[in-house]
Amino acid sequence: MQRWALVLLVALTLAACASDDVKEAMDKMVGHDVRDAVARLGDPAARRDLPPLTIYTWETRNKLSFVVPETTSAGPGGMPIMASITPLSVIAECRLEIAVDSANRIKSYRFDGNPAGCARFARALGG
Repeated sequence: MQRWALVLLVALTLAACASDDVKEAMDKMVGHDVRDAVARLGDPAARRDLPPLTIYTWETRNKLSFVVPETTSAGPGGMPIMASITPLSVIAECRLEIAVDSANRIKSYRFDGNPAGCARFARALGG
């Protein structure tokens, strides 16, 4: 039970950081040329024309694996002893869409995903 609480605490902490960082960085990019975003994020995965806007999409999806040790305090002098290691996997994913006008100026954006996936975009954007 302790391991799930730890994983949840870490995930919630990262969620706030990644989401805030992506939002803060993208808020600063509104009004800028989309080439600024491409320079930081790389080429988009997709482009859709929805006149009068063009929507550029970046996506990331990776499997992350790690182990969580479980301990018991039955050791000498109350020292914790590792009882087992539990492997865990999560999918890190995020989708960022940027809407630009006919002058290639960023008008708006939206993103959706989990903390591990969106952290990649936060780092790339300088957040």
